[in-house]
Amino acid sequence: VNISSHVEFVRVVSTPRINVGPYYLVVEREPFGTFTGVRNDHPDNTPIYKVNVQFDSTWITQPIDNTGIVETIYLAEFGGTIKQDDYIIVSRENTLDPVGDEEIVYDKGEVFKVIVPIDLVSKKFTISSDCDTGTNVFEVDSVTGDTIIEGDVIINNGLSVNGGCETTVRGTVTGTINGTYLGVATEFISGISDSDISNVEIGDLVKFDPTQTYDAAFFSNTRVTEVRYANDNNTIVLSNRIQVDKFISGVRFIVYRNEEFVVANGKGQNSLYLDTCTSELELGNQVRRLDISRVYPDIQTASETTARYASNLSDIRLYSYWVDPQSVQETGGPKTTLTSNASFGTLPGVYLELASLGVGTGQFEVNDLVIVGKTQDVQGNGTTGNVWEIMQILAVNPATNTIRCSQGQEGTTARGISDYLATTTTVVRILKHPESSALLDIQTRSRSDSGDFVSIIIDQGQIVQQKFDYSNWLRFHDIRGNLSDELFFVNGGLRGKYHSIFMNDELDTGDSPYRSGDLTLNNNLYMVGGSVSIKDSVNKTQILAIDNDDGHADHAGTIYFDAGVIGRGDIKLYSTSCPEDLFSMPCDVTFEINLFGEGTIGKNLTIRGDANETPPKEGQLILSNLGPNGANTFTINRDQSIDAFGLTNFYTTSGGRHSRYVSSGSDDAAKFLTPNIQYFANVNPGDTLILYLPENPQSGDTVSVIEVGGNLTYDTSIVMRAQGIGTKVQGDSTGTTIGIGGTTPYTAGELIVQTPNAGFTLVYLGGTDSNGSIVSSAVQGWWLKEV
Repeated sequence: VNISSHVEFVRVVSTPRINVGPYYLVVEREPFGTFTGVRNDHPDNTPIYKVNVQFDSTWITQPIDNTGIVETIYLAEFGGTIKQDDYIIVSRENTLDPVGDEEIVYDKGEVFKVIVPIDLVSKKFTISSDCDTGTNVFEVDSVTGDTIIEGDVIINNGLSVNGGCETTVRGTVTGTINGTYLGVATEFISGISDSDISNVEIGDLVKFDPTQTYDAAFFSNTRVTEVRYANDNNTIVLSNRIQVDKFISGVRFIVYRNEEFVVANGKGQNSLYLDTCTSELELGNQVRRLDISRVYPDIQTASETTARYASNLSDIRLYSYWVDPQSVQETGGPKTTLTSNASFGTLPGVYLELASLGVGTGQFEVNDLVIVGKTQDVQGNGTTGNVWEIMQILAVNPATNTIRCSQGQEGTTARGISDYLATTTTVVRILKHPESSALLDIQTRSRSDSGDFVSIIIDQGQIVQQKFDYSNWLRFHDIRGNLSDELFFVNGGLRGKYHSIFMNDELDTGDSPYRSGDLTLNNNLYMVGGSVSIKDSVNKTQILAIDNDDGHADHAGTIYFDAGVIGRGDIKLYSTSCPEDLFSMPCDVTFEINLFGEGTIGKNLTIRGDANETPPKEGQLILSNLGPNGANTFTINRDQSIDAFGLTNFYTTSGGRHSRYVSSGSDDAAKFLTPNIQYFANVNPGDTLILYLPENPQSGDTVSVIEVGGNLTYDTSIVMRAQGIGTKVQGDSTGTTIGIGGTTPYTAGELIVQTPNAGFTLVYLGGTDSNGSIVSSAVQGWWLKEV
């Protein structure tokens, strides 16, 4: 320790100007005595701290020697707490007696700054069940006021928890922030000294020092989620990102805790947590038990793993990785092999030429993490060999299907590139979970059928898949750097949240429930101004979000969802221009589907579909259950054809109408015509082709016929016969005996055509027209529309 200066103590005498700047205080120097010294070299912006003073608080129990400037001081009873960087005064006394009314001048004493508290033992008030040898059933810490009650507590009246805000200030932390996340934010405070970081614990709240001003913004209720230690260059990871778009050094933060109300499960795991200042409430926890096996740098026995970590649990941080789900795609996914041996080039990193770069979101991209290794070792998840490592992609060259990677990432070591040969090397993208977890416990346990295994308890179970659909690894990282990083394959989940003698140790690779914190409401839930957020099982994907009005009075909120929707009842949507109270003021619905399947769309309906150079004949808009017994559909196909009225290609891909070919040799069924179709007829010389007009036609139904053979003449005819008794054709209700023999004519009208290449259309007029108006029977029937 090198002492080149000292602190100066002053006492505030008056406060003439403290409400507006510039601020002034009138102070008395050397209030504790002349031995504390005076300094006249305080520069601008020197921090000023308000301190708590306790006189005659205790005494020393061992002499202080006169050697050096660092002393170990042993104090007796002390009514309070002593922390690092506190000051204590030892042997404050006066050597000269005051004369008359002179004040006592303390001119002898010594001021010590606390480097580190060695041992603090609080005095406690204790009630034991059996004097000194019994169990303590009631205990009060005289320093903190913490109270432990072993038995039940019965309260017959109200209970008030006063709580408090920022009641425990850990200290001031100075560090650096830099907007590295998309250039506008960061979740890191770096460059923190060892002395500052010693004041920080996971779960602490952080804010800017209110005496300072920075071009950055903090979200409320921002907590420390992780501490990364490095010699005088420590880093804090935050729960919320700081909004900052530049590099700012020398930023001062206040680290503090509010008063908390906690209900635990008896094993140090929270069942209920309440921050009494912010009203932040958390029910249950994510504590989880897992079965793991070390696979990197090599395979290790369960007992060796347990022995390595059991004594330093608090120093271990866990990071989770799993294979990108898109890698299971047969083609286009982020999993491939090398087409040539790995090599070095002009730029830093290793060059890997791939069989495929992937397609769409399955394409390899810059900053992706990839496992690169011997195919059989990668497929074995590291349990069969360790010729693999994690790399990060630095660049992608689509022209040559090549990626350039930085080796030895995420706790792995760069291997020689001679290990990565063409066709025998696999490259697969992995995803790193953005959160990390503490290691709460580790044990070696045993199964009768498979022997010893490693069982661990972690506090943030969401960083590992709930169902192990994809290979999952955990990286063990010693935050103090005493142990090298290692990777473990997650074999599966285990039941239980803490270790006990008798447990269900069966491995569960399917759904392994571990969360606690169910909430049952037997009445209404009211929210004013808040929002709702539901994440997936690994706390990465937003499944459902209900955003409020963003603070704009009488405005609509927004619902986002990434899930299938199953429900019953009506769905109604209104325009945001509609009044807030839709029941008292009219407004047209813009979208509605009721419980009967009836729907309304206010304006346009666009079905985008997928562009395709050769679109298939498959439905893009399908209206089903049309016509009698729901036998028909109306389908607009992707190739632009339309299937309707029971006819495929009612309109063709080019817009043409449905057309059919009929000839002398056609089946009898083909000669019974369908309404609203074009027919091309081919009659053999000397034949008579009898075609029957549609049965049960409606007003407006048409039949068009074009004779394409060119053979019609006096002995070659087309006969168009109506179906039904007395149905007229061109006003005639009887026909001829052509094709039926005998002397009895056909019982309905007919039209005989003998003109070569004739083209004509018949249209039907029924008992009512399309508007429902009655039509005279004298004019009903089939009429020639055009020739």
